[in-house]
Amino acid sequence: MAKTTDVELPADVVLKWPPQCIQCGQDDPQDQLKIKDRFLWPPWRAHSVEIPCCSGCNRSAKRQLRWRTPSIWLAAILLFLLFFFFVPSISDLGPGVRKLVPLGLLFFVFAIFSRLSPLLVEVSAFRKKILYEFKDKTYAQEFAKINNTSVDLD
Repeated sequence: MAKTTDVELPADVVLKWPPQCIQCGQDDPQDQLKIKDRFLWPPWRAHSVEIPCCSGCNRSAKRQLRWRTPSIWLAAILLFLLFFFFVPSISDLGPGVRKLVPLGLLFFVFAIFSRLSPLLVEVSAFRKKILYEFKDKTYAQEFAKINNTSVDLD
């Protein structure tokens, strides 16, 4: 089962990236993958990073980013429909529980997608820190080393 490797840095640090493609490891890639995340507070503030990535890997990473959310929604809707039609006793659960079932299924599908098919890197922006979640453990360790921090090992 896939697992990400986390690196946490202060929000004001100037990032340095390893000089290789984040996906295939090609030295000195000429392209960059741009990833953006919004801070929880203030919500208008955004954090974006440009990660070294070769052009072929950049296209596939952008495709994965573009299709991830619609795929999660589609899977959640299909799971909800299957659940709704094959478990008819859902109507007996009461209106409060019925409203929670779609939300629970959405979180379940999102957790499965995140665990089985993580993105190359996910960025979570907080007020004073940025969390980088890397699919590749070796790249995460190199990133942490270059930025004078350690890898968060669970």
